[in-house]
Amino acid sequence: MKPVDSNQVFEAFLREWTEQRIWSVDDFLGEADQDFLAEKRSIELIALARERGFDEALTAAVKPYGGVLWYVRVLFSTASFKARS
Repeated sequence: MKPVDSNQVFEAFLREWTEQRIWSVDDFLGEADQDFLAEKRSIELIALARERGFDEALTAAVKPYGGVLWYVRVLFSTASFKARS
């Protein structure tokens, strides 16, 4: 049996979290509410990653975005873009 790569486990964690917690919000939330939701989801992601031992992996993954909050905002924007397509 091939050993599981910890990077693959983290990516699966992140993909599952995104599928469960991120969706298109443009149609029913105003800008202030979208900001609040992005902040809330960021805090949730940080806490869950820390709980599961992925804090270093999360830090590395979001570095190109400027942090967890900006990463989550990109996820929401991507979800909204896909919903309009």
